[in-house]
Amino acid sequence: MDIREWLPGDNIYDNSVFIPKTFTPGDYNIQIAIVDPATHKPRIKLAIEGKDAEGWYGLGKIRIE
Repeated sequence: MDIREWLPGDNIYDNSVFIPKTFTPGDYNIQIAIVDPATHKPRIKLAIEGKDAEGWYGLGKIRIE
């Protein structure tokens, strides 16, 4: 897969997301990024708004109960 061919737009992920049992109940901010596999730090600038100073893009909040 060549990420240089990706285009901006809406994408839908309609599947389950694994949450480890070690997470404590509470509110969490969800962020995404394409990261460097060696450092696990954001590496690729996405064509969307909302990037923070560290390179992560906020998607919203979830509550784990």
